[in-house]
Amino acid sequence: MKVLIVDNNKNDRMLISKMLRVRGYDVLEARNGVEALRLLETVTPDLIISNISMPGMDGFTLLLLLKKNSKTNIMPFVFYTETYVSDEDRELGLSLGASRYLIRPLEPKEFFCEIEAALKEFKAGELKPKRPKITEEEYLDKYSQRISQALDSEIDKIDREIEKSKIAGEAPQEENSERQRLEKDAAQRASLIKSEFLEEMSHELRAPLNAILGFNELLKMKTTGELNEKQENCINNISNSAKHLLGIINDLPDLVKVGSGENLPLFIEPFNAHEAIDETLVLVQEKAVQKNIIIKKEIDSGLNIISADKIRFKQILLNLLDNAIKFSKPQGGTILIAARKAGDMAQFSIRDTGTGIREEDMGKLFSVFCDADSGRSRKYAFTGARLAIIKQLVEQHGGRISVESKYGEGTTFTFTIPVRNEIK
Repeated sequence: MKVLIVDNNKNDRMLISKMLRVRGYDVLEARNGVEALRLLETVTPDLIISNISMPGMDGFTLLLLLKKNSKTNIMPFVFYTETYVSDEDRELGLSLGASRYLIRPLEPKEFFCEIEAALKEFKAGELKPKRPKITEEEYLDKYSQRISQALDSEIDKIDREIEKSKIAGEAPQEENSERQRLEKDAAQRASLIKSEFLEEMSHELRAPLNAILGFNELLKMKTTGELNEKQENCINNISNSAKHLLGIINDLPDLVKVGSGENLPLFIEPFNAHEAIDETLVLVQEKAVQKNIIIKKEIDSGLNIISADKIRFKQILLNLLDNAIKFSKPQGGTILIAARKAGDMAQFSIRDTGTGIREEDMGKLFSVFCDADSGRSRKYAFTGARLAIIKQLVEQHGGRISVESKYGEGTTFTFTIPVRNEIK
């Protein structure tokens, strides 16, 4: 298999290339969209992986031009970026015809799972989408809106500084109503600044974390030589810590929205529920083995295609599975993931044989910034916030989530999602 990497960052190109070559892929490299187009005049890769923000020609424009060319319009194209990470960016990228829209950093297993799934779809003639969902004019309009939004954001920052100066200079004799208005405006701006800061911080942390995860994976693959037992333990510790940090970073933007009462944007599409479950299980299998946990499946053959946000669906499953593994007993145990069709709903459950939940903690499980039995250990931090995100995602899909637990014996989380698409 031949893969073209399009990225202006030399270190990122090298990292992705090395990981692909270790797995047997032939790799070509280009620094931006212009170089990629020149290269594509003489070679035909099986897959293109591209960054978005690049000098000369960005990834969005590159994909737009490839979809207009009869020689390249069905070629699977994957975005892999750490700068354009909003749901609106993802929707634009997928609407242009990208097979996948991935946010850096990803765990190497998840990265390769997505790459191999895109190639599998292409081989089977199931490339999604088969054609762009928006016209060139619509793309240019959306791209112009992005630039305007960026400018507006900078102007807002200047306006806030000016307003703060005005507030500081207000006369002490002003009316109470005016003072209250100013205080309300100041509180809203403070909330906005906090949100912007958290989002910017998550973006800034992605680049170095991408390198940590990537190069650590290369060491695990023993590309630089054999490792002794002590070195392997150190590498595993680095990997586990980096993955924990990645989970927190990925949850930050969602947590800000949930905490402020905003909806989380969804990109609804039909997909195979069986495949999505298997792709998610790959990501937790190693962790489960390390904790002596056996994962079992009971998937109803009558449940196939569902319509939902696939990335969000996998996020729900992954967090519930992670939660089940985290709260397992020292001697290990069993996790059962079950899925079935119930009328016009798809029902999914994750049942574990872990420590269970105390009855007095059940009522605060889905509260933002509130964790069940938070005094026990820092390792249980953030669980409540993640469950709050999961609950909102399920409800925005039109489903419900519930939990049953017996302290000391285990817990079962069950959620439903409407089946909006049937196989024809």
